[in-house]
Amino acid sequence: MLSYRGVCRASLACVLRQDRQLHLRRLMIGTAAVLTDSAAGRSTAASATMATNAASAASAAATNATTTTAATADAAGNSKSPSLTMARQLACAKQPPRLPLPDLDTTLGRFVASASPLLPKDELAITMQAVNEFRETAGPELHAKVAQIAANHSGYPHSFVESFWDDMYLEGRWPLPINSNPFFLFKPDLRLGARTNGLARATSLTMATLRFIRKMRTAGLEPDMNGDTPYDMSQYDKLFNTTRIPVKDRDTLATYPTSRHIVVMTRGSIYSIDVMSNDHKIISESALQAQLTLVIADSKKLAATSLPHNGAERDVGALTAMQRNDWASARAQLEAHHPTNKATLAKIDSALFVVSLDDYANVSLNEKSKQLLHGTGSNRWFDKSLTLITFEDGAAGCNFEHAWGDGHTVLRFCHEIWCDTQQIPSGFSSLKVDDDVYMSGRTNVAKLDWVLSDRLASTIHAAHADYARFTANNDNFALRFDRFGKNVPKRAGISPDAFIQMAFQLAYYRQHHLAPSTYESCNTKHFLSGRTETIRSLSAESLAFIEKYDRSSTSSAEKQALLRIAAKAQADQAVRCRDGQGFDRHLFAMQGVARQLWGASPSKLPGLFVDPGFLKFKTIILSTSTLNGIFMDHAGFGAVSEHGYGLGYVAHNELLSINVASFRDSPHTDSAEYASQLNRTLTDLGELVSSSSQ
Repeated sequence: MLSYRGVCRASLACVLRQDRQLHLRRLMIGTAAVLTDSAAGRSTAASATMATNAASAASAAATNATTTTAATADAAGNSKSPSLTMARQLACAKQPPRLPLPDLDTTLGRFVASASPLLPKDELAITMQAVNEFRETAGPELHAKVAQIAANHSGYPHSFVESFWDDMYLEGRWPLPINSNPFFLFKPDLRLGARTNGLARATSLTMATLRFIRKMRTAGLEPDMNGDTPYDMSQYDKLFNTTRIPVKDRDTLATYPTSRHIVVMTRGSIYSIDVMSNDHKIISESALQAQLTLVIADSKKLAATSLPHNGAERDVGALTAMQRNDWASARAQLEAHHPTNKATLAKIDSALFVVSLDDYANVSLNEKSKQLLHGTGSNRWFDKSLTLITFEDGAAGCNFEHAWGDGHTVLRFCHEIWCDTQQIPSGFSSLKVDDDVYMSGRTNVAKLDWVLSDRLASTIHAAHADYARFTANNDNFALRFDRFGKNVPKRAGISPDAFIQMAFQLAYYRQHHLAPSTYESCNTKHFLSGRTETIRSLSAESLAFIEKYDRSSTSSAEKQALLRIAAKAQADQAVRCRDGQGFDRHLFAMQGVARQLWGASPSKLPGLFVDPGFLKFKTIILSTSTLNGIFMDHAGFGAVSEHGYGLGYVAHNELLSINVASFRDSPHTDSAEYASQLNRTLTDLGELVSSSSQ
């Protein structure tokens, strides 16, 4: 579950113990439901300045990238730089505990219980045989080796699953957009109001982000808290100045802790703007807006200019959407072809973050979602850890690479910058800074260029065309359900998250007459180097609920009872997963060890891991995640299986916003039809529980 639960309030106690002078106000953030429920005249001059500055700026970036990457990336592709976000956490008395390792029998028992409602009796019998064989043969050996990893306290990996989880992401050869990178859509900027436009919104969000980074690099972040224990904060070190570098068979993460510039992408042109000094001063808002104004003017002029290679220079970003081995090969060719390309790549890699200025305006929620999820490829660099995206009408959001971390970290960041832009308390120390923190005058802005060969241009054109076909296959539907939100199930005494999960399953059952293998992400950052665990929402209780709900013989009272029993089972499992007692990551780690010992060939792996029932269980049909926060308007990600749905959902008190994604070439999915069934199902369940609570 990518939710930002009320960790701020608990963190205040730790912060106040450290600094009694901090007077932080009550947190204004949504709780997670799972456990509780002028300038044209200057454009020519700007182009000249950019051209003059580009070579020196890119050369400096290349030097910085070469030295910094070598110093900060270990063999696992993880930053080794001193943590800049740990200062507050280290000041607290308690540190995050290590992720507990369940015993083998418990994990196998929970797997069988979770797989049982999915598998027909004959398939389940075969799977049970595979489980029993595993328990008597390979299981104990694999569990023992996982236990050895869990007992290692000497450094990386910091949990029994961490290295295998990193491998899953970094060895994954799939294209990043849709398959991996999620998106957030922010609420409109209420403070800017009618003055909102893309330039103003980009300036506001970028300034708030720079203040957040300055806070990280100076005072440090107050830790997110789980009761009296701080969350693991290490992910924040890769939220900025980090890039996923494509390498054949296994990518690496490169982190640049001294980065002081941002990259701006607009209309196919790429620019670098220096925004921070060595002593952590930041560009002023007026200077940043002036620089962005010049960038926009210059990009408009260049967009109307004929370029060689049929404009391939404008579409280089599409290469980052390729299959990863293909991108690794193309990047190597790009670097080797001309020093300019190597310097430009280094400048992008080492940027604090990317700002994409899109020229869309007044488009539907669904169109905004598609642009934030994948765009056209020309205005994105999907390898970057974070990209802020604004439209010409002031709509804004972000897209982030997933290997370095999870949504909870991005949610905290977005919460703080939202509160800063709206000038409301965040529950954390303010991002506001004194006037002497701002740099005087303008900073350097440089146009980043490419030098292409015919072969490279052909590769770029092919990548762009492939990407257009790939994104056209994404079937996206943004559902805005405004009849009620968390308020209705909460009044009925039902966990809102469990209520929504049951609606997801019933809607799928109504569409397909099948029970779906369902994944819900559960945050485990309260453990050392914690990532996520899987809440398996399909249970024996939820199966009974979805199978009996629409039978004419099922009374309203029986429907209510079935819903409450299924919701309680869901909430109970969520608690177990939160407490480190899930089973998916344990099985996942044993699979990883098995591949290390015996290879990935199915003939060499234990029978359980190639059992048809096990593989059916691991094929996620409904991949779900709640993404909550006061700043959040909508959010989503792609489906994770060929015939499945990706369901990102935001639960406000009186509104549910759900992004439904699937693939058009699947004969088994239809996002609009599923959304229609979900709308009907939410309405039915809302009426059901409202009648029971009266």
